[in-house]
Amino acid sequence: MDNFQRNQIVFDESQLLDLTKPKSTAVSEMQKFADVLNASGKVLFKASSVFPFDLFPDEITIDECKINIVFHEFFLSEDIHSITIDMIKDVKVEHGPFFASLKIVPDGYPGQPLEVRYLKKEDAIKARRIVQGLIVARKQGLDPAKLDFYDFINKIESLGATHLVE
Repeated sequence: MDNFQRNQIVFDESQLLDLTKPKSTAVSEMQKFADVLNASGKVLFKASSVFPFDLFPDEITIDECKINIVFHEFFLSEDIHSITIDMIKDVKVEHGPFFASLKIVPDGYPGQPLEVRYLKKEDAIKARRIVQGLIVARKQGLDPAKLDFYDFINKIESLGATHLVE
């Protein structure tokens, strides 16, 4: 019995109170997680390639944290790529009179850039502006949660717009 009492852990009242308090770091980490989860649920832009030119239309979805590209090769088949905004090295649009291709070059991604073809020209340009704006906002440390959702989309798009100097 004496041996058992020596190995028991005994807490005083201040230590018990300290154990019942939530740790501030744990609370802040949970808040960060909730913010990221909330941001990934907000779709900023979504577009699909045009049907007759692409028999199985591909899709691109942009949210505050990442880009999802879904390639459809055949019936009920999908090839899904998710790229975080932080991983994107470059975004470019190649267009003709009617359609455009959006090319995304991820940092450290093997092979060719991810390319979504036969997008409407205005959809490809808007997607590039939004992605470029998100990249700039991330590098500047801007917090999108502090802005109204629709205001945020407009500001991000104008931040990513190309301004030509004449």
